[in-house]
Amino acid sequence: MTPKYKFFLQIGEDGTKQTVRPNYKDDLTLDYELETNQRFYRAKLSGKINFVRADYDIINDAPFDSEFFLYIEKSDDWGQTYNQYYKAKFMKTDCTFNDDDKLVTVQPETTDQYDDVLAGLEKEYNLIELAPQIEFLTIRKRPLIQIYVPGDSIVSCFLGGTNWEQDANATTDQNALIQTYHFALCNILKEIQITSQGSPAVISGLYSGRMTTGVSPDEFMGDLYPELNVNYYIHIAQKRVVGGLPIGLAGVEIRRRSDDVAMFRFTKMTQEPFDTLEFDLTAVEGSGATGTMHADMKSYNIYARYLVDVDKIDDLDTYPLSSDDIVDNNRNYRRAIGYAIDVAFISNNFSDTPTEWGLADSGKYFEPPYSIYGQTFYPIARSTWRYASLWFGFYLMDWILEEKARKAYTLRDAFTLSSCINVLLKEFAPGITHEATPEYSQFLYNKNNPISGRSFKLLISQKSNIINGEYKTPAQKAPITLQQIMTMLRDIYKCYWYIEDGKFKIEQVSWFRNGGSYGYNPIIDYDLTQLENVRNGKKLAFATSEYSFDKVEMPERYQFEWMDDVTTPFEGLPIEITSKYVTAGKNEEINISNFTSDIDLMLLNPGAISSDGFALFAAVTPSGGGQLELPFTRQTVDSVEYFLQNGYLAFINIQPTYWVYDMPARNFKINNSPYYAMGGLERKKKQTLNFPAGTTDPNPMQLVKTYIGNGQVDKLSVNLCSRNIKATLKYDTE
Repeated sequence: MTPKYKFFLQIGEDGTKQTVRPNYKDDLTLDYELETNQRFYRAKLSGKINFVRADYDIINDAPFDSEFFLYIEKSDDWGQTYNQYYKAKFMKTDCTFNDDDKLVTVQPETTDQYDDVLAGLEKEYNLIELAPQIEFLTIRKRPLIQIYVPGDSIVSCFLGGTNWEQDANATTDQNALIQTYHFALCNILKEIQITSQGSPAVISGLYSGRMTTGVSPDEFMGDLYPELNVNYYIHIAQKRVVGGLPIGLAGVEIRRRSDDVAMFRFTKMTQEPFDTLEFDLTAVEGSGATGTMHADMKSYNIYARYLVDVDKIDDLDTYPLSSDDIVDNNRNYRRAIGYAIDVAFISNNFSDTPTEWGLADSGKYFEPPYSIYGQTFYPIARSTWRYASLWFGFYLMDWILEEKARKAYTLRDAFTLSSCINVLLKEFAPGITHEATPEYSQFLYNKNNPISGRSFKLLISQKSNIINGEYKTPAQKAPITLQQIMTMLRDIYKCYWYIEDGKFKIEQVSWFRNGGSYGYNPIIDYDLTQLENVRNGKKLAFATSEYSFDKVEMPERYQFEWMDDVTTPFEGLPIEITSKYVTAGKNEEINISNFTSDIDLMLLNPGAISSDGFALFAAVTPSGGGQLELPFTRQTVDSVEYFLQNGYLAFINIQPTYWVYDMPARNFKINNSPYYAMGGLERKKKQTLNFPAGTTDPNPMQLVKTYIGNGQVDKLSVNLCSRNIKATLKYDTE
């Protein structure tokens, strides 16, 4: 049945519809095409419309600044009932007038429910003034391990597998480190260059090792080993004032490893730290050694403290920070306590080829210590390295101690993302709504996310509310656009928006790829492998399996970053595409502008975080109910174990969960591990074919099944006269 059409013209939004009878060619089509960088379709007329005689007069006689609306209504029951099919608008300045023939020709511009939203996406508003819904959010200030080597201008910071550096007010006053800044001496790392002036001469070489607390708390002791020589080692014992400096009696022995016999010995009573010194060790009588061994010793006294915001950790008192602390900006933390735990190491491992840790005086490149347990080491005090290198390694039970030293506080000014979207829409598209229900987004508002299975709620707050800690006055300005929110959701979760029946909806790319479903079975609108051509009885897909490929410019890697510098797990490792048809050297930067999610870094290093923009949270409801809180995640990535607050928004978790869909190739690496594309590939295989539409237009968001596969509409044209469809479909590249 061929449908019938009626045309109406309306002058102005409040005008009266007038029936018109325009002329148009029989190849006039209604085209559905993807909006640029989006996943929704908008309809537009392909050709021009001609208004003649009385219809010409309606347009010509109207005021010059009139806005004209053209309505097309379609009947599928031979004119008994009509429904709106298409709406467009134009101005006189869009028209060509022929006054002699009383003819107006125009190609009207589509007007639909997307107009106001697209026009308002980039409009900036102060979110505070729009008053979106507020949720209270529990955030935990986690304790931070800070490592310092006297004389260095850097304090190294460590938390939950992450690390960074902060500028320090350099000091060599080791007493002040303990008494004023509340550090504790956790390790003494030593390197000794031995030059033989006796026998056995093979003892010569570089020895390095770490000293830790001995049997009594007032003694440090440890063994130093050479890089190559396996027959000898150096044993050092050193007294210290309890809880204070390493001073008192010091003893050094070069021992034979086979029987631990001392070959050479040196002792010294000192009231100064036994740190950097040249001295001679003399042969021990009866050991078989002769002469002396000259020692050039350098020591690294490693001081550590816990930066906290609690008065006690179990039964241990913490101490208030000095107003002139060694680190200038600790505005969110008020207290500290010495961290006297063995966490520092020294390495005399080297590489002949360049490493990321630099060049040693020996001409070789530094490497971290070896660990049979696969422990991860982090460099510390690099400016002080000479022969050997210094490293930090997390204490095995650090995560238990860290949990005891947390302080929970309430952020009182976090906005739900759903409400932010809703209040922005009210400003420029009042007819379009958005609510926090699955009807508007299964991805965001289902009880459990359809991709990850997790339950979380997205919130945002002006970053100054975080970096200023437990503030009294919240931020008064929070400039934002809807485009910034939607770009953030696209770049984190691969989510896209569309409008249906006046509802602003958001779903993940897999939903669109599946024709509008997260289920196993895709939604098919036309199955051309089953529908028949009535003229010849063959399937509509018969002889339509010719296809080609769009030119593929595939990046070889995707790199991610937030508005601010963040720790490694939040930034994530690059996604590496392992395909032969990548474009060499092409990198795609994914920049989550205006948002940052590394909450711990915001609290612990506020000076490195811009006060502009927003903190982004993926919050959860505690198991027993109550106020929203940030979840902690614990996982090992690239041999490093991370324990993260707000971890759902760390890219090491985001990438393997949400970025495995609609990828350009089947194989790639995430977190340095091989991954396989889920739900098919980015669609670069294409074909163009024709088939009848029937009385109703197809839904371009649903799929068309052919013998090639399930095709996604790239462009679809419906001829208003013949009701024939010309469609360009896209299929998975491989």
